Amino acid sequence: MSTHRTMTRRAFLRGAGTLAIGLPFIAALGGDALLGHRLLRASEASALAPRRLITFFFANGCPPELWLPQDPGPLEALPGVLSPLERVRHRLALVSGLSDPAGKEGSGDDHSRGSGAFAVGASNPFQEHDHVDHYGKRYANSAGGPSLEQVALTHLRPETALPSLELGVMRGAPKTRTYHVKSWRGVNQPNPPLLNPLDTFHRLFGHDPAAAPGDTERARQQSILDTVLPEYHRVISDRYGLDPLSRAQISDHLDQLRQLERRAQRHDHEMRAQCLQPDQPASYAETRYSEYAEVFRLQADLLATALRCDLTRFVSFTLGAGGEDFFLAGTQAAHHELGHRYNARPDNDFSTYTLFQMTMLAELLERLDAPEFEEANGETVLGNSLLLAGTEISNPSTHNHDEMFYLVAGGSFAARTGYHHRVSDGRSRAVNDLYTACLGAMGMETRTFGDERHCTEPLNLG
Repeated sequence: MSTHRTMTRRAFLRGAGTLAIGLPFIAALGGDALLGHRLLRASEASALAPRRLITFFFANGCPPELWLPQDPGPLEALPGVLSPLERVRHRLALVSGLSDPAGKEGSGDDHSRGSGAFAVGASNPFQEHDHVDHYGKRYANSAGGPSLEQVALTHLRPETALPSLELGVMRGAPKTRTYHVKSWRGVNQPNPPLLNPLDTFHRLFGHDPAAAPGDTERARQQSILDTVLPEYHRVISDRYGLDPLSRAQISDHLDQLRQLERRAQRHDHEMRAQCLQPDQPASYAETRYSEYAEVFRLQADLLATALRCDLTRFVSFTLGAGGEDFFLAGTQAAHHELGHRYNARPDNDFSTYTLFQMTMLAELLERLDAPEFEEANGETVLGNSLLLAGTEISNPSTHNHDEMFYLVAGGSFAARTGYHHRVSDGRSRAVNDLYTACLGAMGMETRTFGDERHCTEPLNLG
């Protein structure tokens, strides 16, 4: 056999990553990169669970004394306002010690800058069409680049019904987009959130479920391994020159992959049988503050269904707009107003609002971690997802962007969960390093995201 066909095992297996079944070493195969690549892709598609990324934004800040554990290390119990998350404590990691320098610069006020920088990592650009009121206050109209989940979407490009899903719960969309939009394809390319659960329902289930599958669905239903059969038959032919042992190894491995794919297809069919269209919700054309919890739960139910049924894998969820005067019955004043008073009266009802926000987040995580919806690899939806939660400012009185709140949850992140990770002093390291770590969990090897000035290296939370 000619020397150009030699190939090392390392080269043959390169890119296999975390495949459930490694390709066999076939020295004689050497150099058939086309077949090797397609077998790897077929094996990868059959064996790996979906990669999902969810960003969760909650408004008006979270001062460290309400959430920051006293020491780094295992989370024996969740402090203060985080207590509603206790049932999913083993699924989450608290990340402290990060600042958001992108939120300190750019167009807009502190809420606008921090909101625009969330999951973007770049400052809002100054633009001619930014609104400036009669007090001289500027309102930024765009974030400074694409958001985290949109970058991951562009990289992975899954064949789902919806590329991404953007949801929100708030009184109404503010005129300035950076307050409430948390998903951006790029500068001046917003993906506004759906605020009415009925609109979310129509976005997800607006098609006729009895209709024949489209080309994409038909292609998805075809065997992935069928795409490598022409190369397979070519390689095992007498003309190719492999010895009998090498042919047998290739054939055996293809049989193993076929069995794996069939198991995945059976599981996919079972899951789709569970993906019955839910009842159509009522319309909430303009959400009243008293309806926030109700609307959130409807949106969370629809989101959980969308992920379980693989309608989408990339989601942005916004709970409240930055600076919004959300009001809970029985509290002293509106959320934003209490934030401004927080330093003077730390015992005011601001923490009641944060407790409400964490309760909503906990309910979402519990829906995604429901054991009755087990996926092909034995995990829950949350176990095959990465959720990143954060807010736009730290202290609601000073509106600073140091010692910011960040939480990651799920199983698609190489992070030690049930753990508090203290990564810096709260000022000298930027959240951009957490963002690049999230992209790494999505299979993107990058050291930069957003403004490169704020990047050092991806966080290692193992």
